[in-house]
Amino acid sequence: MVTGISILGLWGERNYRLKFIEGSLILVGENGCGKTTVLRILYFILARNWPMLMEEDFDIIELESDDKTSCSISTLDLQEMKNYLINVRDLSDDLPMSALREVVTYCGKLATPEKLIECFNMLGFSPELVSRVSSNFEIKSDMLPTSIQKANDWINKHNTGPIIYLPTYRRSERYQQRLEGKIRRHRVYDNIITDIEVVKEGMSDVDETIKQKISEIKKEYAKSSSEVNIKCFKGILTREYENVKALADDYLEPDTISIIFNSVSGNDVFIDNIDQLKKKLLQLLSKNSQYDEYDKIVIYFYQMLVDRFEYLKKLKNL
Repeated sequence: MVTGISILGLWGERNYRLKFIEGSLILVGENGCGKTTVLRILYFILARNWPMLMEEDFDIIELESDDKTSCSISTLDLQEMKNYLINVRDLSDDLPMSALREVVTYCGKLATPEKLIECFNMLGFSPELVSRVSSNFEIKSDMLPTSIQKANDWINKHNTGPIIYLPTYRRSERYQQRLEGKIRRHRVYDNIITDIEVVKEGMSDVDETIKQKISEIKKEYAKSSSEVNIKCFKGILTREYENVKALADDYLEPDTISIIFNSVSGNDVFIDNIDQLKKKLLQLLSKNSQYDEYDKIVIYFYQMLVDRFEYLKKLKNL
């Protein structure tokens, strides 16, 4: 398992040595210090996406593993790959224009033969087409630099799981459009191993999760409001309100009462009456234990609003 990554000479001026703690890595830093770039580089190298890694500005990348071995890739190693890479647009004689556009969207303008074959299979090209086009790749087989082959072997051995990459919310980054294409075209085929298992566009997955959570909270608001009405009606009928207990001091504060009242309804019409209701409730609560039957019913209902408020507060924090 990969346990650390060092990026030396990032932008010609920065060196980062990062360790994974129990399989996790958290990056914290000011804007512009390279957090997104580090994540991007980590993704490109683990996915062995050498053409995209070539576009990054660094000197050397070193990976470490739990078996105390390591591998390194330099910009010079990547430059030696140029003869191994295939210009996708050179396949125009073998692929229909529509298919060529799909391949460019997925792989970019430059790609390794392995990546292209993987792409053909993912996009559902016929075996005959894949065989015909890939036959032209054989001449490239001896052009892969030894250093890159060693890195391929090392990463295959130490990173056997899928690569899940969630790009940060920067729509203007140059590779974003390519990722969007992968999302639209990603398919799963039996016995096809792909470098990218899941790709999410920007923060769309987070947006959907937030919307879902808000929807759940709204449903609980409506449900809990109905339950308060039913429980209160039951409590009055069965005279449970006669056993009402003193409220905690926190719930007797004017500001707290306002918050609890606001949790019942977000309508402005209701808010207009809060001060009047709060004043009457505080007068009633000031009697301490000298409550008459009316007082007990009011306090009983207020206690239910308090319980509902605490329940919803916990729900929001989940």
